[in-house]
Amino acid sequence: MAHQGVELEMDALKLPAGSWMVGKTLEDVSLPARAGAMVTAMRRSDGKPVYNPGPDLMLQAGDTLILIGKRGVASLIEKLDGPGCVGSRAGST
Repeated sequence: MAHQGVELEMDALKLPAGSWMVGKTLEDVSLPARAGAMVTAMRRSDGKPVYNPGPDLMLQAGDTLILIGKRGVASLIEKLDGPGCVGSRAGST
């Protein structure tokens, strides 16, 4: 049965070297709880695809996360700044 009003989006997010997510596992970054996003696949910086990554997968600079979530979820994740913080980056004024 189809549901009306469900707005899901598939998006990609490339992790820069300075991202707070680099060096952490998918479980550590907890994107489903923080942003309502699921990582369904990813492409490593060397081009290797990873499908249905597990919670113990360590994120690296240059990884591209393939996300499913509500509209604009990749933008929301970019605004996350570490554990529990949204919208305020370290060092910004």
